[in-house]
Amino acid sequence: PEDWPAVVREIQIASCERRDWVITYRTLWPDGSRHWIESRGRGQYSASGGLQRVTGTNMDITERKHTESELQASEGRYRTLFEYAPDGILIADTKSCYVDANATMCRMLGYTRDELIGLQAADIVTLAEIPYIGPALSAVSATSDYHRTWQFRRKNGSVFTADVSMTKIPDGNLLAMIREVTERRRAAA
Repeated sequence: PEDWPAVVREIQIASCERRDWVITYRTLWPDGSRHWIESRGRGQYSASGGLQRVTGTNMDITERKHTESELQASEGRYRTLFEYAPDGILIADTKSCYVDANATMCRMLGYTRDELIGLQAADIVTLAEIPYIGPALSAVSATSDYHRTWQFRRKNGSVFTADVSMTKIPDGNLLAMIREVTERRRAAA
């Protein structure tokens, strides 16, 4: 019932503008359950311009709405894990161009997310590491799994050591988890 005024208003506006409409609303079924309906329609008008009849279809989209809601919740959980992970996370395309980075990675490197997006591995590792980038990308492409310790260069030029785990994700991009181990290595030494 709370959706009914908006449905009527949309049909009235669409009729005045002589256009088709697509309206999504909830409906109450006899068993008390609520279902989502997608209604598509159009008016047919008389020669004098008055609305004679309405034709259209109604489709129960309840399952789709539940799936969309679950997907949004999943995306929210993923985004929270991504942003609050204690390790740095980088997502790169297959050419090693960064398309996303979490806050931990930004702090590790001293860049903002906007500054990191578009950079490549060669921009954030030491010169000695650059020859290893190609083989690392090839290894991930071949086995979907890669682990190695790398030397990274921060925006301010300082260097730190980090363990890198890299894998291919379903969309074809690469996901790298970076754990700084500089202090652990110093302590071990």
